[in-house]
Amino acid sequence: MNGKEHLYEMRICNSCIRCIRIPNLGVIVYAIENLQEFEWIRNNVRPIDNRKNEFWGGNTVGNLLPKQFDKYLKILHPMYIDKFVQDKKLSWDEVGDVEGVPGERILWRHLATEVSIEFKPEINLWAIHNAFARRWPRYVIGAREGCLEEQCLQEMVRILEPFSKETYYVYFDIMKTCDFEEQLFAGQLDDLQLVMNYETIKNYSDKEKYSPTYIWSDDKEICINTDYDLQFTIVGCSSRLFKKFINNEYLECLKVDYTTRN
Repeated sequence: MNGKEHLYEMRICNSCIRCIRIPNLGVIVYAIENLQEFEWIRNNVRPIDNRKNEFWGGNTVGNLLPKQFDKYLKILHPMYIDKFVQDKKLSWDEVGDVEGVPGERILWRHLATEVSIEFKPEINLWAIHNAFARRWPRYVIGAREGCLEEQCLQEMVRILEPFSKETYYVYFDIMKTCDFEEQLFAGQLDDLQLVMNYETIKNYSDKEKYSPTYIWSDDKEICINTDYDLQFTIVGCSSRLFKKFINNEYLECLKVDYTTRN
C-alpha cells in the first residue's frame, strides 16, 4: 500500500467501526459495517406521512433529501420509442408480455407535449399513464424505476470530477440488496461506479445491477437519491453544481424545491 492509499484508508476508517476492502475490484473501495455516515440523511428527511391521514398532501422532495441544500433538481430517467410500433393508441395491455425494441430516446418534455399534459416539476409516469386512460402506450419503453442508466451515471461523474476530490459514499437500501441488508460503501468517485457490480447488490435486469439509493460527498456539497420505486433521481447540491446539471445536454433535468411533490 502506498502513502496515498494509507491516508485515504485512515480518513474513511475514522468514521466507522471497521472497513472491509472489497476483493476483486482492484481499487480502494470499502464496504462499511457501521452506518454512522448515513445517519445525517436518515435523521434529516421528513418521515413518510400516512396516506390515510386526511391531511396527507403526498410525498415530496423533503421525504428523500435533507433541507440544507442551495438547490434541488430532478433527473428524469430516459424513455425510448419502439420504432416498430406504428399504432400509438396501442397499449401494452393489449399485446401481452412481449419485449420492446428501444429505438431513439424521447424526452419527457416532448412526450408530455405529445399527450397534452403540462411539463412541470411534479411530472411523473402516472401523469403520462393517466393521459392514456391508465394504459401505458406500447410504443414507449421506460423509464426505469429505481435504476439510473449507466450513461446518466457517467454524466454525473463527469460533472462532479472537476469540483470535488472528496471521499464519496454510496448507500443501498434493503430493496436493492440480495440479503435485504443495508449496504454502505466509501471510496473515490471513479471507483464507486464499480460498486454496483458487487455481489451483494440486487440485479435490476439480466445485464445490470440496481443503481445506488444515495450517493453523497464527504463535504455534503451534493446528495443524490434514486428511490427504488421512482422513475427519476432527486439531487440536492450547491448552486455551482446545479448549473452544471441543469445545463447538461444528456441529462433531462427539472428544477424542483424541498416541497415539490414526487
